[in-house]
Amino acid sequence: MNSQTSPIQTSATLPLWWLPPGITPAIAREDRLTCGVCLLWPEVTPALLHTAAHAVREAQTDLKRRPVAEVIAGLSAAAARWLDPAYPLRRMAEQVLPEWTGFAPDTVRLELKRLFRSFRVQELWRFLAEDFANPAVLDTFVPGPHGGLRKAFGPPLIWHVLSGNVPGVTVWSLVTALLVKAGSLAKTSASEPVLAPLFLQSLAEVSPGLAACAAVLPWPGNRTELAKVASAEASAVAVYGSDTTVAAVQAHLPAHLPVLRYGHKVSLALIGREALTPDRCSDTCQALAEDISAFDQQSCMSPQVVWVESGGAVDPQSFAARLAHALRQWGVRRPRARLNETEAMAIQAFRTEHEMAAWQDPGVHLWPDGEAEAPWTVVFHDSPVALPTPLFRTVRVCACPQLESAVPQLQPLRPWLQSAGIAVHPARLLHISDLLGSIGVSRVCAVGHMLRAAPGWHHDGRPSLADWVHWTDIEWTAERGVERYDPDVE
Repeated sequence: MNSQTSPIQTSATLPLWWLPPGITPAIAREDRLTCGVCLLWPEVTPALLHTAAHAVREAQTDLKRRPVAEVIAGLSAAAARWLDPAYPLRRMAEQVLPEWTGFAPDTVRLELKRLFRSFRVQELWRFLAEDFANPAVLDTFVPGPHGGLRKAFGPPLIWHVLSGNVPGVTVWSLVTALLVKAGSLAKTSASEPVLAPLFLQSLAEVSPGLAACAAVLPWPGNRTELAKVASAEASAVAVYGSDTTVAAVQAHLPAHLPVLRYGHKVSLALIGREALTPDRCSDTCQALAEDISAFDQQSCMSPQVVWVESGGAVDPQSFAARLAHALRQWGVRRPRARLNETEAMAIQAFRTEHEMAAWQDPGVHLWPDGEAEAPWTVVFHDSPVALPTPLFRTVRVCACPQLESAVPQLQPLRPWLQSAGIAVHPARLLHISDLLGSIGVSRVCAVGHMLRAAPGWHHDGRPSLADWVHWTDIEWTAERGVERYDPDVE
């Protein structure tokens, strides 16, 4: 159901930065949106980055002394504000993000709620528990299982190079840093510079000390002088984006810096014959259409390829036709984001290629048929293929004699595989998941939940938090050895 948000006053301004107290940048430009908000872009200079990084490191010295329970309390209190539909910053995000990103208002509204539900107290503790059996290791030295003591230390300053394809990634990255008591210097993308500063503003309302441990600034990726400053100030780096973006950032980094790279990934769905019965097929198609439509496949978790097993009550080509119908319905409920010229040309070229293929090969079929302006594309292949698509609700559906025997064909995509949505009989889940894991898939979930990763999931197969920390071990010899220096020793 569509809901309306009250218009924002025409005088509203939104600074697209967040800086520790006492630092104010010059304004480089203003963009006034039709929703009434004026976006303020900062003038980002090397001197500003130096100043911001120094202030964040100063604030992080206090963060190191805070119990992790206090950090979680602050983050969850900020998230609770975002779960109130009347919260002014949420209302601003719900009006600005659709206009700036092109995503449907209902999509933004729903995904914001899902995002901030992930930051409730119990979810954040689960997030920590995935990587730290005893989260107290972030506060103090705790006994190890084989004697001695150990403690985990987050880096003083993480430089986050954030992508703008999916709102919310920016907030997740900042939250992970705070959970390991690290400071943050974040470069946002011009595609989505909005949510990170708004979230930190809400965090400052409930915990000014936590919010002071982050600085967020937008600047173009070709500002190499700024990248050099940021990398020199950082103790660790997180890079999100295309493989080209990751490589460009890597070129400016000192060899000693720890780097977490989140580059280009491909996800897929596997539909077993058990999901193709008349009473289940419609629900399966609707769930898959949601995975494809949400954020227009801009997430690395969105499926681009669907393998459908033969032998079910609904054959794979008929399933493709039903999926096309479901995507048409989703296009009405949540319209696709606007395309730039390059994106539109890529989709048109993809359609033209497969229209020609369909004329020559009866095993290929294309939907929509004759609807040039349809905001979705389905291509059916009568055998498994694993080629990516130009995204924006463009998907391949492939017939597959048996899922288990076809999975090894994904091996060439191993470096890029990420999530697999699955709809099969329970007895097949573990075996198929084992096959998927062996060729590089790092996450298996239900169809319909592909964009809803669980807190603490192993992003690209790596720990979400543990990779940030370094450990200090006090060995049992030190524990026992210092006893001799106690004047009251036996």
